[in-house]
Amino acid sequence: MTRVKCVLFVSAVLLCGVLPALAATNPKLDYGKLPLTFEADQGQADQAVKFLSRGHR
Repeated sequence: MTRVKCVLFVSAVLLCGVLPALAATNPKLDYGKLPLTFEADQGQADQAVKFLSRGHR
């Protein structure tokens, strides 16, 4: 195998492994699955804050 063919082969193998993983992580699709809730601020935070959001951590 020539050096160019070897580089192309390795590149193709790497792309085949990386592209499906990138396609599976679509932030727009995962956005609605975030464990967030919003609540009105009733003295828990600064007076400028109107709503709070609590997450998993």
